[in-house]
Amino acid sequence: MLHRFQDAVADELRLNRFGTDVDIQIVRVLADHLRTAYALMEDGVFPSNVGRGYVLRRILRRAMRFAQQAGVSQPFLSRIPMFGEGERKGVVQLQAVVDNEERAFYAMLAQGTKAVDKLLHHPHTKSYLTGHDAFFLYETYGLSIDMTESIAASFQATVDTAGFDAVRQRHQEAIAATSSPLGLSTSNDDDDDQTHHHVLVPTPFVGYDTTLVHHATVLQASRVKHQSKTSKHPAVVALALSPCPFYAEGGGQVGDRGWVSVTGFDAPWPVVNTVRAGPETIHVHVQVPTTVDDAIAHLTAQPTVTATVDAQVRQRVAAHHSATHVLQAALRETLGAHVTQCGSYVGPDRLRFDFAHFGAVTDEELRAVEVRVNQVALDNVSVHVGEMDKATAQASGAIAAFGEKYGDLVRVVQVGSVSSEFCGGTHVSSTSALVPFVILSEASVAAGTRRIEAVAGLEGIKRLQEKNQLLEDIAGQLNTVPAMVTQKLARLDAQQKALEGFNQSLTDRFVYGPVPRPSKTVEGTWGLSGTVVTLHLHEIADLSLPPTADKPLVNLYMTALRRRAEHVAKLDLAAVHLVVMGDSVICMGNGHVNAGEVFPVWTSNIKLVWG
Repeated sequence: MLHRFQDAVADELRLNRFGTDVDIQIVRVLADHLRTAYALMEDGVFPSNVGRGYVLRRILRRAMRFAQQAGVSQPFLSRIPMFGEGERKGVVQLQAVVDNEERAFYAMLAQGTKAVDKLLHHPHTKSYLTGHDAFFLYETYGLSIDMTESIAASFQATVDTAGFDAVRQRHQEAIAATSSPLGLSTSNDDDDDQTHHHVLVPTPFVGYDTTLVHHATVLQASRVKHQSKTSKHPAVVALALSPCPFYAEGGGQVGDRGWVSVTGFDAPWPVVNTVRAGPETIHVHVQVPTTVDDAIAHLTAQPTVTATVDAQVRQRVAAHHSATHVLQAALRETLGAHVTQCGSYVGPDRLRFDFAHFGAVTDEELRAVEVRVNQVALDNVSVHVGEMDKATAQASGAIAAFGEKYGDLVRVVQVGSVSSEFCGGTHVSSTSALVPFVILSEASVAAGTRRIEAVAGLEGIKRLQEKNQLLEDIAGQLNTVPAMVTQKLARLDAQQKALEGFNQSLTDRFVYGPVPRPSKTVEGTWGLSGTVVTLHLHEIADLSLPPTADKPLVNLYMTALRRRAEHVAKLDLAAVHLVVMGDSVICMGNGHVNAGEVFPVWTSNIKLVWG
């Protein structure tokens, strides 16, 4: 059955046959679903529980359901050769995605079947599943209502589908009632600075061309939302400046920092953040040395200020932003064209780049990506920024971030012939500012999503200096030079393993050596039952640890003593044994006496009284 369907679907993908019998219909469904699934994955979409990823997962699972209903009970879709795939880069990777989804599907099906069986037969047998039961299966195991119906039918049971729809509807309404529009938290940074009594005013942005405006006008000054009047933290005021040189947080890039010089104050007011309050409005968050009300009153009387962007922070942010563009191009070259951006953070300290890729990135691939970015950086490629209509930009091959909204006129950032992307952020003028580019880490953050953290430019230099200093410190600890650290560590590792083996052999000799007669033996009755118990004291030659012994040595010492006590106890299972070595004591009970109970009695300086 498995090979028949596998071959039939492969034939359908090649020949696109026509027919009306049931088998042909199922084969055509599988072929069409596979074509769609591979097309989505080549476009950078991978299975997930949200957005396009969820659509892809539903497509694959529908194909699996058809195959399962036709009698196929194990994964096989990933083994079907797709027409023309031999020329596609990364096809093995995409097939691995399908295989992973199939395995997860059949595991979910097995778990769901057990859950349905339990609901139908425990604690009492029933012939139907309620709407609440079906919703529980949907939420807990991911079983769609049609899958639940199919599984229930195998147990000669029915499902209350209307009840399921009602429960799901109430659940969705409850979620909607506790969420703000568009699913965004009402405390997000984009509107934290808005007040209810201000109408937003346009603030012309000139930050692409200059980082200094001598005569900016404060159009509005307002209290940052959620800031308490009695807060002990420094007061912050949101300013709407015209013109405004500060770049607002957006597209993953942090907002500009800097200063606002105000007439009547010797020290400039620091800018702690810059956010977008509306489509044409930027709010600059300024830390004020007075109360919020006094600062607003002063700015109302003296609205002309000097706005200065922190050029050093801007430059470091720009280097990291340009580096993300080159990084994405390098990832697409190394891993395949399916790589697309899923999110990012661009700050002065580092960059974080999330991208679609199903499977771990190997160390070799990661090194290749790092080398490629540094190669582009060393080539001193010019970074060109320009505006063009969206259609022209798309036709030129510029990459647009999925989910972003663009107007008819878009800003395109081109890094030579290496990269071309829609982007509104700030960038360096040449890739030479990215040297050195250093990858800090790579890991999975979600199904089908990987994350790279890296640094570039000045931060890259700092990172290399830190790594070099760490290597120097390690070499100093090993009493060698950095170039010999690995060899020294290898020798130390070999020595440690030899010492561990030697210690093990000595410990075994100590543990399993001859057991002399007990130093003292006491007999008596124990507890209310009057059980007669023999207690043996075994004293070992004084091998006390020195007071300066460290924890690893203490652990080895106690492990050896415990093993010796266990060996001694096995020679007389009916007795209770106290094994003493130096200041350490191990008590071994028997089937009648608990070691924890008899130990304090024996160790007390009171004559033993049993009974």
